Parts: sequence; C-alpha cells; structure tokens
Amino acid sequence: MAAQPPYTNGTATVTAGSAVVTGTGTAWNIGIVNGGDFSRLGLMIPILSVDSATQLTLAYPWAGATGTGAYAISIGRSGAADATTANARLAQLVAQLQGVSPFIQSLLDDADQAAARNTLGAAAPIGFTPIQQGGGPGQFANKTNIGWTGSALTLAIDNTLLGKMLVGGVNVSTFMEQLALNAANAAQARATLVAQENLGWKPCSGFPYSPASNVSGVIIPIPAGSKSLRVTGVAKPSVLSAFGFMRLSYDGGATYKAAATDYSAASFYHVGSAVAGSGDLIQSYFKCLVAANDAVLFSTFDARVDFFSSGLAKMMAWSAGFATSGASSYELYNGWSRTGGAPTHAILQLSEGASFTPSTNIMAECF
Repeated sequence: MAAQPPYTNGTATVTAGSAVVTGTGTAWNIGIVNGGDFSRLGLMIPILSVDSATQLTLAYPWAGATGTGAYAISIGRSGAADATTANARLAQLVAQLQGVSPFIQSLLDDADQAAARNTLGAAAPIGFTPIQQGGGPGQFANKTNIGWTGSALTLAIDNTLLGKMLVGGVNVSTFMEQLALNAANAAQARATLVAQENLGWKPCSGFPYSPASNVSGVIIPIPAGSKSLRVTGVAKPSVLSAFGFMRLSYDGGATYKAAATDYSAASFYHVGSAVAGSGDLIQSYFKCLVAANDAVLFSTFDARVDFFSSGLAKMMAWSAGFATSGASSYELYNGWSRTGGAPTHAILQLSEGASFTPSTNIMAECF
C-alpha cells in the first residue's frame, strides 16, 4: 500500500524544551490518528497524543528552536490509511469553515429543513403560485383581500368590502360583464340596455305621511316635469262635519289658489238613498262630510290631478265618509284648475278650522 501524503493543514507553533504543540487552522483531532510523526525544519518527533483540534503532545520535548510556521505530519502505512485520507479531506473543509461568519456556522447544527428555515427566518413552500397585488398599469398598491365568510366569497380592498363574488356555476355573458364594469350609474346602465327610465308612479318627497300630531294642512311637492299627481289615503278630521279640499300652488308653495275664479268643479254625491249633484264647488276637491252635525269617524279618498301642456289641470276625486251614527256618503268630483302653468305644490286642508289627526295616513305619487 502506498504511503499517505503528509498532513499540512494550518500552521504549528513549537516551543524549545516543550512537548506541547499548538496549531492554527489545523483540525488535528479529525485529520490524523495517533502514531504519526510531527516534523518541522528537518526535526521529526513521534506524536504521543492528539489532544484537540489545535493541540497535540509529542513523545518527548521539542529539541529545536521556538517558532511558528509550516509543518508536516506523516501518518505512515497503517490499515486506517483510507479512513485517514477521508478524515484529512474533512479536516481541510473544517479549516476553511473557520473563516465563515458565525451566522452561517450556526446553520451547521440544524437537524432538519424546518430548523434551518427557522434559523434563516424563511417559510415553508406555500404549494401554489402567488398572484401579484397591484403594480400593473394604472394600479395602486392597495392590499387586495379575497376570503370566505362562511356563506359567500367576498372581495375587499384594504378595509373596504366591495361585496360578494360570483362563483359556482354562475355563467355571466361578456355583455353583462361589460355592463357591470362600465356602468357607473343607473343612467349609463339604461343607455347600455337601450332602455328608458321607469315612468311609473313614484312617491313624492316625504310620502307616505302620517302626522305625529294634529296638523292644519298637508303640503305635497310636485316634481318638475310631472304629468300627473295622485293622492290617496284615510283622513280623520278633528272637527265634526269638516270636509277636505285640495288647492294648487304655481309659485313654489308661496301661495295657493283659493278664489272662485281659480277652479271649476262639479260633484255627484250619495248620502243614504239620496243622489244629488252640484256645479258650484269651487276649490272643494274631496269631501269628508257625512251628515250635518254628525261626528265623522274617517273618510277615505282617491284624488288625481293631470297636468296638460296647455296649462290646464284636470282634477277628479272619489271619497267615502263614515260617521259614528253608522251613516256613510260617497262622492265623486270632476273639474279643472282655471289657472295656467305647471303647479309646483298641492295642499290638503279641512274646513271649519279642523286639523288632520295622527290617525290620518296619506300617500302622494307623481309620474
């Protein structure tokens, strides 16, 4: 078997008259075995023991001069030569690692991947490809959150919840996707759908209405451009035999037309078995009167005013009154407002200084 090359890693320090040799970068406890010979500057002494990576003891004191520098250890032709070669190579690696930072050296004793990740402050693989949040053209750096609430998948930007997301077998056409993305309001959505705004009846502002306490009148704002006003409900007057009526305003509610020349109306009414009519009602538009001096329980009514471009307002109403005596009356009114222009407000009032009580419920609608 061929002799092994000498071991020369690092440097050694010898002291005249001392058998102890110290080393730097030597890793002697791994690189050699007992029984080798230490030599420096032509002087060779057998090794008695290897005490540590940087210390060994010679068989007898160093007979040469004190000094530090290169050295050689011959490990001979032992049967452990192959293992010794492997140890020597490992010793070279260890010596090289002595120049590595303490942080990297701290990784060497980590037992597994989890321990090494913990030292590095790293996370385990997430098992999927993450999606970049923001950073694209025109995009902000806000945090995008997608999560399950227990019943729905929702989307939020930072702390603002945008709503539920469509999932699970919901097929949305390209057309509807574009509608959802591009329509900023109802008008734009109608334009995309080639549809007009709903022209049906819409409640007037403040209606339905029921007074919290007695009120002398109920004012109804009429939206500009309206074609018709409809007022329905149940009126409960505070005074016996009071009757109700409607008046119109053409100046924003500042004044209400009340002169005999402002209206033309006729009525047909039925009380008990009697049927009668009149053409001189002026602005008395719907009536709560059941019978003279008979306490009125309530009156139901349905009144309508149609507005025409000519400035006329067609007025008609139906009402039914019920009294404490059990008597009842049914009345129908038709007529015109004689004042031209578009009315801006209507007011419901009662005769004899009566008020609408909290039992009154009124709905006003326009289209």
